[in-house]
Amino acid sequence: MAFCEKCGHKIQEGEVHLCNEAAATVAPDSQGKAIQDNPMLQDLKRAVGQIDGNKVLTILKNPQMSLRLDPAKDLTYGVLGIAASIVGFLIWAIIIQNKIEDMLGNSFGSLMMMAGGRISFGSGIAWKMFLLGILSLAALLGTVYIIGNWLGTRKLSFIEIAVKIGGMHLTSGAGFVLVGIVSLINMSVGFSLLMILLISALIWTVMGANQLMEVQEERRIAFIGSTIAVYGIVFSLLMKLFM
Repeated sequence: MAFCEKCGHKIQEGEVHLCNEAAATVAPDSQGKAIQDNPMLQDLKRAVGQIDGNKVLTILKNPQMSLRLDPAKDLTYGVLGIAASIVGFLIWAIIIQNKIEDMLGNSFGSLMMMAGGRISFGSGIAWKMFLLGILSLAALLGTVYIIGNWLGTRKLSFIEIAVKIGGMHLTSGAGFVLVGIVSLINMSVGFSLLMILLISALIWTVMGANQLMEVQEERRIAFIGSTIAVYGIVFSLLMKLFM
C-alpha cells in the first residue's frame, strides 16, 4: 500500500489522490509566477504598495490637499479618488434600489406573492446610475479642463486635472457610502444629505480648479458660471439618456 509523501494519506490501488497539502505548497508559487509573468499585475501591485495611508487620510479630511499632488509621482491617488467616487456612487445606488424594492414589497406584499417573486424596481437602475456616475464625473473633469485652459493663466494637461481634481473626490466616495447607510434608516434625510454632498463636490471641484489654473480675478465669475452652466447642461442630457 502506498502513502502520500505530503500528507501521509493511504492510497489504495487505483485510487486518484488529490492532496491538499501539495496544492497549498504549489498554489502560492504558481500565483507568484503568474504575477511575475504579467506586467499589468506587476504595475498594479507596485501602485498599491506605494499608496500612503496618511496621504489618503489627509485628502479625505481636506480635499483641497489633493491640489498638491504631483502627477508624475501621485497618479495612483488621482485614479483612487475617481474610482472611490464612482464605486461609492454605485454602492449608494444599490442601497437605494434595494430600499425602494423593500418598501414596494411591504406595501404590495400580497401582489408580490401572487406574482411569485420579488418586486423589481426598474430595470437595473443601479447599473444605469453607475454609468451615469462615470459619465457625469468624466464630463465634470472635461468641463474644468476645457474652460480652465480657456480662461485660466496656467495651462494644464488632462492628466494633471485628473490627478489633482480627481483626487479631491476621495471624499465624495466616502460621502456616497455614508449617505447610502443613512438612507437605509431614513430616505428623506438620505436624499437631503445626497443633495448637500453633490453640491459640495461641485463647489470644491470648481473652486479647486479656479485655484489650480490660476484664473484671474476679472475672469473668475465667468469661469465659475461657465463651468457650472456647461456641466449642468451635459448632466441634464445624461439624465435624460439614462433615466
